[in-house]
Amino acid sequence: MSRGGRPKSSDDAERRCIATGETQPKAGLIRFVVSPDGLVVPDVLEKLPGRGIWVSADADALALAIKKNLFSRSAKQQVQLPDDLLTWLNGAFCAV
Repeated sequence: MSRGGRPKSSDDAERRCIATGETQPKAGLIRFVVSPDGLVVPDVLEKLPGRGIWVSADADALALAIKKNLFSRSAKQQVQLPDDLLTWLNGAFCAV
């Protein structure tokens, strides 16, 4: 049983996207963490320490999260984003 008394529909872990608000399996999301110096870092292997910030693996969702400063809101602190984050992620996922 899950919260609310309904049986779980799947065994996969689900996370909520900060941009779209949709709950999805972890496979469709990218995890980000905040480094000790306040820089947002993508954590594709999901091994880095810290609270994960999850965003849909979609260019529009990433652009929205950057535009609306949703990384800072989710981290509950002021964070810095690399200037080429969107282009780097597009290149990394297109190469795979």
